[in-house]
Amino acid sequence: MREKDKIYPAHYRIIDDTYQTVEEHTAGVKTKCALYAKALNFANTGELLGLLHDMGKYTDDFYDYITEAIYREKNGLPELKSSVDHGRHGALFILRRYHNGDVYRKLMSEIIAMIVCYHHGGMEDFISPELDVKLLNRTGWPDKLGEADNAHMQACERFLDRVMGLEQLDELFHAAAKELRDFIDMNRKRDIMLSPFHFHLLIKYLYSCLIDADRYDTYLFMQNKKEEEDIKINILWNKFSEKLSVKERSFQDKKTESELEEKIKLLRHDIWKQCKEFSDQPTGIYTLTVPTGGGKTLSSLRYALDHAIKSGKKRILYVLPFTTIIEQNADVVRSVLEADDYLLEHHSNVVNLEEYGTDEYHYRQLLTEQWTSPIIFTTMVQFLNTFFARGTQDLRRFHNLTDTIIIFDEIQSLPIKCISLFNETVNFLSSQCRDTIILCSATQPNLNKVKHKMLIRGEMIADLQQKFLGFKRMNIIDKRNKKKMPYQELAEFIK
Repeated sequence: MREKDKIYPAHYRIIDDTYQTVEEHTAGVKTKCALYAKALNFANTGELLGLLHDMGKYTDDFYDYITEAIYREKNGLPELKSSVDHGRHGALFILRRYHNGDVYRKLMSEIIAMIVCYHHGGMEDFISPELDVKLLNRTGWPDKLGEADNAHMQACERFLDRVMGLEQLDELFHAAAKELRDFIDMNRKRDIMLSPFHFHLLIKYLYSCLIDADRYDTYLFMQNKKEEEDIKINILWNKFSEKLSVKERSFQDKKTESELEEKIKLLRHDIWKQCKEFSDQPTGIYTLTVPTGGGKTLSSLRYALDHAIKSGKKRILYVLPFTTIIEQNADVVRSVLEADDYLLEHHSNVVNLEEYGTDEYHYRQLLTEQWTSPIIFTTMVQFLNTFFARGTQDLRRFHNLTDTIIIFDEIQSLPIKCISLFNETVNFLSSQCRDTIILCSATQPNLNKVKHKMLIRGEMIADLQQKFLGFKRMNIIDKRNKKKMPYQELAEFIK
């Protein structure tokens, strides 16, 4: 068979004996990855990542591997236990051709090489504690190409012939390096000091774009589905806002049976009103301090919907510490907004294969891996896993946290050992991803007694002391004696 007539498979769908070629898969991934990365103004970088991630599937070694794997699947034979490293070739190509010139070119070539090389299995450290550079060891660059050199030349020649030529790639990389320069310059003009940790999160963000683009394109092919149309989010927010208004009017029209009930009703209405008015404030990090019983769930929802409409946010994410609280609050919001199809719960008590069946299970699993639902309820563990878990599954959803309102309920439950990492992550989400962060609690913790402080703009509720006094339901009277009280005496006192 002539080389130009040869088909290089990327994936195979056994149900209808259909191949997805490397060219088809690459085209789908580059488009999706560019779209995802555009949210942080890295569209050219995203396109380049999508183009190069499967360059290694043009080697004879990978062709033989996938041909054998397909044969085994067709004939019901056991899967191959070994695999072929196809990630290193795109990474090696980038380093050999573009790791030169100014610091932006060198840095961008290293970022792209790391992401492409490790797009299966999770990223490695650029330099390990033992000073080992695993990226260089795996690619063989610059002076350890050895036996893999012939395979790399095959991958390059076939990719350049079938996918994109050098001239276009050079232009694309130049544009990608400029995106990195512009990102740094833009933050300098905004007086934002980018820490090494911010670059760490930027790399993970771009990695997330590629992982989701790659996995989603594969999912669509394997399930023989078309990409779903985007939700017209502003229409949805307005619809939800009207539903919430109906609930709010029912609260206001409800008759109270005592002076205390009327007092609590007025206090809750004032908190709701202040949350609604605060929605005009710009994107940033704020605290929402509401006494227990103050109607925090629906007041924060009113703020979130109004702020989403006014500032163009595309998602509302509730982060809570315990699954029981998540289920309660999610049920309230789902009921009030009639949002069954638009609200996702992501915690250990959901996504059950036996409950949903195979097809529905796979779809719901996709939702938890992508976080594309307009309203999401999840745990602090899942939130932190998005940035810090090993592998690719959790990190995949990172890029979908742009233009999001994130409401942390019971923020005082955040483990002390996580505060510094949490602060830096939230600062990145607010300053780079245009997220509005709301820290909810009746007892706000001091999150700034650490080296890396959170950039909190202010409190949403005025007259906090008066609000707490209004919700006060008991007085504490010190009845202790000056002397210590024996257990027996304490027991009698309690009786």
